[in-house]
Amino acid sequence: MANEIKQIETNATYQDVPSILSSIDNSYAEAVVVSNEIDRTNGNIFVWKNSGTSNGGTVYLGCSGFGEMQRDVSYVDIKWFGAKGDYYIWSATGTDDTQAIQGALSYATNNELEIYLSKGKYRITAAGATQPYLLLLGSAGSGNSIRIFGAGAEHSSLVYDGTDNSKTILKIESIGNVGVTVENFEIRGNEQARYGVGIHTFSTLPLHMSNMRFLLLDMGVYAEATNNAYFNNCLFDYLTY
Repeated sequence: MANEIKQIETNATYQDVPSILSSIDNSYAEAVVVSNEIDRTNGNIFVWKNSGTSNGGTVYLGCSGFGEMQRDVSYVDIKWFGAKGDYYIWSATGTDDTQAIQGALSYATNNELEIYLSKGKYRITAAGATQPYLLLLGSAGSGNSIRIFGAGAEHSSLVYDGTDNSKTILKIESIGNVGVTVENFEIRGNEQARYGVGIHTFSTLPLHMSNMRFLLLDMGVYAEATNNAYFNNCLFDYLTY
């Protein structure tokens, strides 16, 4: 393997990374930089591995081995796991991102990383999901708090495209009273009716929620067994409760 880095600049989305890596022969490159020519800050470095398991987000199978992402970040972008954020609210069309986002949440939990909702409107449905639709778990044993954040309530949005009032869109549950921070994104209904609970927190200590927006839902936030909850600059509008 040559001791060099291959630079690839592309306007491809995160979902195109597997096809990009599969076209590269690692006999002449020991690392590959895949960056978006529109937003260069989204560049990701993949190094080759001899073994591993593809997880659809940070490890991909290349043509001569596995490409594992190496980047000094403390968070996981949900688009790394296939979320597209292409939902168009007014026509109720777009990709169902439920399972892709859950993949990112699970990976972040297992690796003690924060979760980033980059710009986009992400469609959440009941397809293949159980109660709740999205689940984020944390453990006091890790000594870390849970943080999920977006690019701003006007830019990052989880949109519930369903009609079941009993469903929670995002449940954040900690084991051992882990602190939780939720900030800078929106959770909303589908413009047709007010269904679902935006966020259900359980056993969090404390809960910090800031710059959030909850629209067109049955309920915005249900804080269960949660002590010391702090809300700053949060909007709750067009809710049943």
